[in-house]
Amino acid sequence: MAIKKLYYLLLLPLLILANDYQTEPADWGLGMIIRNASIPYSIPGKKIDSSVTSAVPMLYFESTYLYMDGLEGGLKYDINKNWRIGFISRLRFSDIPKKAQGAIQLSTYDFGPQLRYKINKSNFLDLELMSHVRGHAYANLSYRGKFDVIGFEFKPYATIRAKTAKFNTLYYGFDQEDLNGGVDYTAGIDAKYHLISNLYLLAGADATLLDNAAKRSALVQDGYEYSAYLGVGAFKELPKSTTKTITNTPYIRGSWGWATHKDLDQILTGSMPKDAYFNQLVSIFYGHPLTDNLFGLPFDIYLTPGFVLHLTSDVQPEYLREYAIGFKAFYTIPLPIRIRLGAAEGLSYINKTTWIEHTDVLEDGNANDSNLLNYLDFSAGVNLGDLFFTKSMEKAWFGFNIHHRSGIFSSSAQFGRVSGGSNYPSLYLQLHL
Repeated sequence: MAIKKLYYLLLLPLLILANDYQTEPADWGLGMIIRNASIPYSIPGKKIDSSVTSAVPMLYFESTYLYMDGLEGGLKYDINKNWRIGFISRLRFSDIPKKAQGAIQLSTYDFGPQLRYKINKSNFLDLELMSHVRGHAYANLSYRGKFDVIGFEFKPYATIRAKTAKFNTLYYGFDQEDLNGGVDYTAGIDAKYHLISNLYLLAGADATLLDNAAKRSALVQDGYEYSAYLGVGAFKELPKSTTKTITNTPYIRGSWGWATHKDLDQILTGSMPKDAYFNQLVSIFYGHPLTDNLFGLPFDIYLTPGFVLHLTSDVQPEYLREYAIGFKAFYTIPLPIRIRLGAAEGLSYINKTTWIEHTDVLEDGNANDSNLLNYLDFSAGVNLGDLFFTKSMEKAWFGFNIHHRSGIFSSSAQFGRVSGGSNYPSLYLQLHL
């Protein structure tokens, strides 16, 4: 299988997750951090910024075979109490000046196999062979730990990374000069502090010492890189306040939508005309229940991965495949005919940018698209059992939703500093299992 076709494998976690439902709440969390990093590069004769800042969504989830841990996630399997194997993906930043990140999109999700040795419950050794779609490989040997101090959860780590010549040539020579391979060293720490209820403070920092081959590049000014971040997140509550079981059940949602040039605020006020070429999508999402209580309020929280098929049109001659994952919160208004409001936040990857999105991005002054963008979904639906006075339909909901992809106002390096995106007003049918 060609590496660029590996996005087909994104359907596999959905099937595994659907088979891993349990009534005990899983570990989960959703956060947003602001990351600031040094820029180790220089351009002869030009002055560039010394640091760059990005907004980064953070997703957390842990089940038997799947996990997401902030910037990484994947499949895992425990061979025994000491050894674990997995296939993972991790966001790796390439910290170049903000103005260049749209044209040179080097911040990317790498992927590869991982072998973990569990020293004890809180300390691990990981061996990874990582690459990205352009095939530039590297290997990591990492130590990861965890300990608690006065209400803080700390996770220190240290990594030795062995890089190929092609990797250094691309990321430190920018393909303008040939560099040898090398070994660099990273040390850092992540921290989490419980504020109140489900709300936590997130923070972290790391530093990398570059290898001699990278430092010899004419474009590299410093022999080190460093970054720090600060943010907040909503997580599963502490064990002492967590219910043992959850009442909400998994669901399957199918929807059909049409593309519009209108922005989110215009759609929410009722303006949602289809575009001139009537671009459309169909989608199917699975809802995996996480909790039925958030901040002490009756919110149903779901992990919701999905597959979206963008249909052909006069300006879009091929079917396009989109994969999304996010956390969705529902609140049910207890009227005689129940109304359920929902909002989701997550990530979306598409194999090729749609016509409507490409047009919108160009109108916002961007020369480049991004396959990976932030994902939002807003919905409002009615219970069909209540509507038709039929008990057999109580597990069915029908309504309206907005499928949205965007670059968070060009604030994120991993989204190519894209400003703009796409909106698809949609009709959906949601069936609870």
